[in-house]
Amino acid sequence: AFKVELADTPEAQARGLMFRDRLGDNEGMIFPSAQPGPRSFWMKNTPLSLDIIFIGPDGRIANIAANTVPYSLDSVSSKGDASGVLELRAGRAAAAIASGSGHPPTTLNRHAPGLAAPAVCRSIATAIVRCRGRNPIR
Repeated sequence: AFKVELADTPEAQARGLMFRDRLGDNEGMIFPSAQPGPRSFWMKNTPLSLDIIFIGPDGRIANIAANTVPYSLDSVSSKGDASGVLELRAGRAAAAIASGSGHPPTTLNRHAPGLAAPAVCRSIATAIVRCRGRNPIR
């Protein structure tokens, strides 16, 4: 299972994983969107290479920007609209494919009623993504 932090405020989304020098194999961050739309990220002030998984409005992977370049100011963008973005340590998306346990996230789990963040968690095969943050998903 992955434990991901929930970037559910504009401030948390702007900061993302900047300045982090460590990220565990099963850790990451999810960036939900109130409305689907084009999403773009950069690696400014991010010393770690990441896999950035863009989640389409249908809850399936739109595209993956694998092994991003640390500190790069180049845009990494969704191919079309995205309802959310999942960031994992570089290589984790490919590792999920290569392992016998599954493939990249394909199923969108909607948030529980009453939570502020929409469409916040995804699954990788049978491993449930568990969110931690201000509005954890149960």
